Amino acid sequence: MFTRCLLALAAGLLTTHVPVFAQTHTVKKPAARPAASADPYRAVDARMQQVPDSATRTATGLARYIRTSFSTEADRARAAFIWVARHIRYDHENMYVLEFEREPAVVAQETLDKRRGVCRHFAELYNAVARHAGLQSYLVPGYTSLRNPVGHAWCATRID
Repeated sequence: MFTRCLLALAAGLLTTHVPVFAQTHTVKKPAARPAASADPYRAVDARMQQVPDSATRTATGLARYIRTSFSTEADRARAAFIWVARHIRYDHENMYVLEFEREPAVVAQETLDKRRGVCRHFAELYNAVARHAGLQSYLVPGYTSLRNPVGHAWCATRID
């Protein structure tokens, strides 16, 4: 008896009409990457190892190199990220110093000059390079957690 009830219940669920809602906007799919490589950004990363030192003196110089080297937004975002991540050292001595009153362009240039910084320096530099490279990028200030609120900064970049 119990088994027949379960089967009847399952049959009733399987024949129940479920409404389907149409998607109200279309999402453009990014261009497919070659499947041969396990690391889709290997070529971007390798190219960013070849940036001439003269192009790394300003955010606009670095962005110019990126714009001329990469055509897709995803590749330009990766290029800016990987250069900043590999060439800027974390400044442990000043990790708790918060100074959000300085101009973003000044912070980005100082980060390039010193080649070190904390989260805001990384974020301001990436943001400046990404914007000059033609990407929509935004600095997002906030806190690392609500339990132990320490100031932090991230970037949000719209790609594809």
